[in-house]
Amino acid sequence: MTKTAVRRIQVEERKAMRSKFRQSAFMSKTRNVYAAQVRRAGELSLPVEYTLDALRELVEAALVAGECCYCSGRLTLSKLAVDHAVPVSRGGMFTIGNLRACCQSCNWRKGKMTAEEFAELSAFVTSRFPADVVADIWRRLVVGGRWAL
Repeated sequence: MTKTAVRRIQVEERKAMRSKFRQSAFMSKTRNVYAAQVRRAGELSLPVEYTLDALRELVEAALVAGECCYCSGRLTLSKLAVDHAVPVSRGGMFTIGNLRACCQSCNWRKGKMTAEEFAELSAFVTSRFPADVVADIWRRLVVGGRWAL
């Protein structure tokens, strides 16, 4: 066997290992998201009206599309969050139709807004202010919404 053939085999083995790792990370991430949703729904005495497989289909479709549903930024498994379009705190339900796969930043920015309210706010902010001010506003929303009392 030549060195070139050995290298080709090694490259293929590394590709297979990376693919297996990505699949494992996907399964773990979606299982954790689903478990958190089930736990939260249980605390609120609400039913979860979708399965883990349905959640995985939603997340996989979003990752294939590759962009956040709110900001159209690049969506990766490491940046992924699952959001309720109508927040549970405002009467939203644990249904697959109420879920959105988005980036973690948008999930934090959106907070208790509905998807429509967040879209209106995003359009207003981006149309009125320069890019550096927009970035500052988003940063402040994340910090204020996530860690403020």
